[in-house]
Amino acid sequence: MPDSVAHVFEHVAKYLNSGLDTYIPLTFMLGFFVSFVVGRWGHILDGMGWIDNSAIAFSTFIRGHDDSTRALRRTLIRYMVLNQTLVLRDISMQVRKRFPALETLEAAGFCTHEELLILEKTHDQYSRYWIPIQWCYEHLYEARQYGKIGSDFLLEKITSEIQEFRHGLAKLLKYDWVPVPLVYPQVILLSVRLYFLICLISRQFLKDSEHQLWVPIATMIQFIVYM
Repeated sequence: MPDSVAHVFEHVAKYLNSGLDTYIPLTFMLGFFVSFVVGRWGHILDGMGWIDNSAIAFSTFIRGHDDSTRALRRTLIRYMVLNQTLVLRDISMQVRKRFPALETLEAAGFCTHEELLILEKTHDQYSRYWIPIQWCYEHLYEARQYGKIGSDFLLEKITSEIQEFRHGLAKLLKYDWVPVPLVYPQVILLSVRLYFLICLISRQFLKDSEHQLWVPIATMIQFIVYM
C-alpha cells in the first residue's frame, strides 16, 4: 500500500474507532432489546393461567360435602380450563392441532354437548373465550343464593381469583394481536452488522500501535457475544 493511501487509511481508522461506540451505542441498544424480549416472555409465562389458586379458593370458600357441591366445584374448574383452552387455540398452533374443532373439546371432557351448542350458536367478532367465565359467575351467584358461599365478601374473593385468571389470558391475546414491532428487530440487526462492518476498518492494528497482534481477540469476543 502506498504511503499516501496508508496515511489516509490510518486517519480514517482512528476516526472511526474514536467515535464507534458513541455513534452506535450497541451495548445500550442490545441491552434494551434483550430486556424488552425477556420481560415480554416473563409476562406471557405469568399469563398462561395457573388454576391452583382458584381451585384452592373454590375448595375453601364453597362449603359442602354433598354431591351437588362437589359437582359445582368441579364444574367451575372445568369452565376455567375450557376458557384457557379456547384462548390457547387462538394463539398456539400446537393447541390448535390438538383441538382443531369445538367438537374435540366435548370429546376431551372440557364441555358438555349442551354447552358446546351454546358455544357454536354464539357469534363474536373476536373470540368466545369469555363465555365459560360468564358461566362461572352465574354458578357462583346461585351458590351464594343457596348459602353455599358464606358471605358476599367470600363471593368477591372467589370472583377476584377468576378475574385474575381471565386477565392473564386476556394479556396473552393482546400479546398475540400486537407482536414486537418488526422495525425494532430490523434496526437491531442492521446496527449490529453495521457496527462490525466498521470494526473491519477501525480495529486494524496500525504501524504506530503499541501492541501489534495479528488476531483481534477483543473484537472477536464482541462478535461472538453480540451475534
